Amino acid sequence: MKRINLIYPFLFILFTLFANSCSDEFDRMSINPNITTLDAVKTPEQYNLLIQGLYSYIATPRNLGAQARGILFSRGDETSSGSDYAAFGQNSINPDYYSLKEAYQYMYTVAGQSSIAIEKIDDVQFTDAALRDAYLGEAHFLRAFAHYFLFTNFRQLSLFKNAALLPKDYARPINTPEETWAFIQEDLQTAKKLLPKKGYWKGKDVGRLTAASAAGLLGKTYLVQSGIESKYGTPVTKYNEAAKEFGDIINGVYGSYSLTPDYQWNFDVAHENNDESIIEFQFLGSRIASAFNPGQTTSGVAFDYRGIVFPFSNKYISSLKTSVSTVVVHDWLYNEFSNSKDNVGNTDPRMFGTLLFNDSIIYPEIKRPIINGQQMRVRGINGKTWNQMYPPVGGKTGMATLSSIFAPYKATNKKWIDLTLASDEDPKSPNLWFGTSFSNGVNYRYMRYADVLLMYAESLAMGGTPTAGTADNALAVVRSRSNMPAIAATIENIKKERILELSLEGHRFLDLLRWGEAVAVMKNRETTDPNFKKFGNAGANTKYIPFQENKNEWLPLSADDLKTNPNIKNNNPGW
Repeated sequence: MKRINLIYPFLFILFTLFANSCSDEFDRMSINPNITTLDAVKTPEQYNLLIQGLYSYIATPRNLGAQARGILFSRGDETSSGSDYAAFGQNSINPDYYSLKEAYQYMYTVAGQSSIAIEKIDDVQFTDAALRDAYLGEAHFLRAFAHYFLFTNFRQLSLFKNAALLPKDYARPINTPEETWAFIQEDLQTAKKLLPKKGYWKGKDVGRLTAASAAGLLGKTYLVQSGIESKYGTPVTKYNEAAKEFGDIINGVYGSYSLTPDYQWNFDVAHENNDESIIEFQFLGSRIASAFNPGQTTSGVAFDYRGIVFPFSNKYISSLKTSVSTVVVHDWLYNEFSNSKDNVGNTDPRMFGTLLFNDSIIYPEIKRPIINGQQMRVRGINGKTWNQMYPPVGGKTGMATLSSIFAPYKATNKKWIDLTLASDEDPKSPNLWFGTSFSNGVNYRYMRYADVLLMYAESLAMGGTPTAGTADNALAVVRSRSNMPAIAATIENIKKERILELSLEGHRFLDLLRWGEAVAVMKNRETTDPNFKKFGNAGANTKYIPFQENKNEWLPLSADDLKTNPNIKNNNPGW
């Protein structure tokens, strides 16, 4: 579908919520369309539906629930998968690749419709000025977020500075990087002033954006801009600005944020929208969802687990024990965790919250840590241990009992999977079950307070001015939750800490890109690990193509945009 059709304003799709939540209605956003013209948006209630529609365009599997998530999660060196959504990480895509086009189009949909929402607000009569500001702040943030995602992945960008009301308005020129950064940062500055502090949103609205959300993403734009442009554009140094934004969050300017007592609370359903959450996108597992398209009653906003799920034996879903849906973690990451030791010499407990691996054999480097008086164990679906999930069969152990394609790999992913789902379908019960990818409704914590602390430390290590204590202290706060010893906040230590704290959360490739290390790291993995990115090669769309400098740093622009926007003269280099 062409972008012009997705965004055409007179067919704007509004979304409503339904109240069958175990925690709050906003967290359980589902699709129930009211197709209307924008002329009908006259009341605060109607405007709220418009804003919720923007959230849902991000949360659909067509976007951050699967397609765009595949871009963020697969392009680095952490994992490989046979899923369509992981083909970005195999470099086996082209400008016409459906998953790429949909992520591209839906983010542009959010950008365009956010512009409409920003201009439409003056037509709505609000009696609550704070609520008006909150809604308008959300629109500015979501427009900035969509542009930021597109820019950091596709590089060439045509900005939605105004609402597109006529077909000709969609053929916009490509903006320079300087113009793009400035526009994104201006939107986030505006959002930061308008959005409420933590605690404003109550009941069904818990989980919506706050001023800290805007400050966090604004700080990250300064950090990323300083790194990427030093290598790929006009060098700029904005580490002071980054430190200021992160420091304000740490100092409690927008409310009190803190690390959760348990690291694993950040990746489950039971502890969504907790005190560590800075930006959290809401997802809902749905038994009845069977399609991706927003505006259809069969659509959902699941964080579809295909491409990030561990292999699992299930008589209904064969892809759970093949490369089609499942993911493997590469050995270098496994080794980073197993070599990281806490204060008493046990394995970094974050390994148990990040990976599923064989902890039933106590290797010299694998010592189970003790957290809250209990020795940690690897627990998968329904609390099963590794050997319960993969009981030995015919001399084979672990994941290899399901298929020989898993044999070369030691670990798989644990994050973002609802481990409380039933492992088998009960035809007499309406409950969700693990064998349906749309059942997975874990919220995506896009930015956590731990990330803010690490980015603050990095800003200082790169020369930024302290605004909330030292870099050493910020790093120590993150490590202390996991009973890890304090270390100096050198840039190399901070880079390693981002691996241990944030792996499999969608940040790795952009980290490598802004550090100027993407090419060297990917080439090193290719030459030192014979199994790197080889998982999933059985599928025609997933065969790994070696990383190419001056090409794979950026994704290709959508083929549809190349056809419909005459201002785009060439695709990105190499495509």
